[in-house]
Amino acid sequence: MSKEMNNLFKIMIKYDLIGGFFLTTILSIVVNIKFSIIFLFGDLVSLINAVSSGILLEYALKKGKGVFLFITYIIRILIIVILAIPFLNNLMEIIAYILGYMLHFIFQVIYWINVRKEES
Repeated sequence: MSKEMNNLFKIMIKYDLIGGFFLTTILSIVVNIKFSIIFLFGDLVSLINAVSSGILLEYALKKGKGVFLFITYIIRILIIVILAIPFLNNLMEIIAYILGYMLHFIFQVIYWINVRKEES
């Protein structure tokens, strides 16, 4: 794996874990423990998905396997949906999972804003 991808993964993991645990702690105080654990689970699923996406993308580009990339994309989406199935019977639980999943993208935006400020 390239050095740039490794650095990006390290930063993504750092942001997600620190921010995720911080927000999980706050949510466990404000809402409840179950909600906060499901929230953290959604964040971790999103982080794992992003890392695996990067690894698979780099592999597909190096090997010229576009079909492989498409198939793994479908499989990753199915896994994300399957992992959400236990929470479908409770609106608060599915909201916690989705918010946790979206948290990863919020941290990515925060990271990109910080990088842009440093470049300026």
